[in-house]
Amino acid sequence: MEEDTNLEATIIDIASQEEEKEIHSDEFSNEDNIAFLKRQIRELDTSTNCVFGNTTQGADGTVSITGIGFKPSLIKIRAWYQQDGKAGESNGIATTATNDIVYTRKFDGTNYTQEIIDNYIIYTFDNAGTVALRATLDSIDTDGFTMTFSNYIASSSIKYLYECYK
Repeated sequence: MEEDTNLEATIIDIASQEEEKEIHSDEFSNEDNIAFLKRQIRELDTSTNCVFGNTTQGADGTVSITGIGFKPSLIKIRAWYQQDGKAGESNGIATTATNDIVYTRKFDGTNYTQEIIDNYIIYTFDNAGTVALRATLDSIDTDGFTMTFSNYIASSSIKYLYECYK
């Protein structure tokens, strides 16, 4: 329960940095939002594990993410690529290595284009609209997961964040 108390204290500390009665676009004050977040914290099921991490990828190849502490039943991965004011974004989700899908979005400097692609967990585009990096989820392991990266053409490493849920 000490974690809950520390989390509540952090939320209150962050919120108190703004005016207490400031009205947000959702028309609730900070006080209302803090009370709502406290209720959500108390309702968290402590048996649910969640691990967040981030890393970069700068070449094709197979990568194993380990040290999660459990076999994930759900994996979410967000990746970004940006060059010359244009960007590609990838949001992948998987429950098994054969049940993965990615929502990808690219910005060409003027317009956004979105697409949903099966059988990939990461799929990003470069500033010319060419695939900059993509990854398949090979396996969900007892302590993490393994991916294979391909089509790496980026001029620098691509950052990605992952969330693993038990």
